[in-house]
Amino acid sequence: MLRSKHSRGSSVEELLKYVEESDEGMRQASLMYARIRLRLNPKENAALLEKLDAVRDLLRSAKAFDKDYAGQAYKDLINEAQQVLKVEWKRVKRGEWAFVATKYISLLLFLVSVAVAAYHGKPYILSAMAL
Repeated sequence: MLRSKHSRGSSVEELLKYVEESDEGMRQASLMYARIRLRLNPKENAALLEKLDAVRDLLRSAKAFDKDYAGQAYKDLINEAQQVLKVEWKRVKRGEWAFVATKYISLLLFLVSVAVAAYHGKPYILSAMAL
């Protein structure tokens, strides 16, 4: 890419600007790669990590300019990411096990306390207030 720009008669300043811009783009891509990778569980998301690594390697190679190869790598990454997001969304809708357990235990305790209050009735409440 740099050679094609140089062969078209670009000035040195334009070439340096291109290198700086592409370097900034690669830095941002590397940062995004690292942030995504840190958020994924290697045991649960091995397939997605594999696709993510493939795209990262693709961006670092000359194959990035092969439209068919790059397009397929991106599609594979997107498909795998959609599967992971679908599973995570189902888990979020269902709730974490600790939250679900706490919710049902709280409901049970509330119902038991209402039943106890109803069983003992008004005299129990009045005697408790007299103390």
